[in-house]
Amino acid sequence: MGLRVLTGIIVTNTESGDVTISFNPHTVTGTDGQGSKMFARGDSGDFNGRPGRVFALRRLVLGEGQGHSLRIRDRQVTSDHVVVAWVSPENRRIAHISYMIVGEV
Repeated sequence: MGLRVLTGIIVTNTESGDVTISFNPHTVTGTDGQGSKMFARGDSGDFNGRPGRVFALRRLVLGEGQGHSLRIRDRQVTSDHVVVAWVSPENRRIAHISYMIVGEV
């Protein structure tokens, strides 16, 4: 039993939306963003269960004003994929979301 590590950046093109990160093969799909700088390291194969995952803001585009929140969440997680969603208020946008997914294969 080995480990598989997936990393990349979701480049968003909407204020709010979602994409699906598939694990094997490692792809990002959806109309609200695309994958960039995607890498897979470690053993090949499917994850044995739900993998660990981290999502982080990489670059923010902010308009004028204060008191607005930006949010990232994983809406659906399986051993095959994760759906990542984000919400930004008007005149603000999450531009890049970094991710790392680690699991046993």
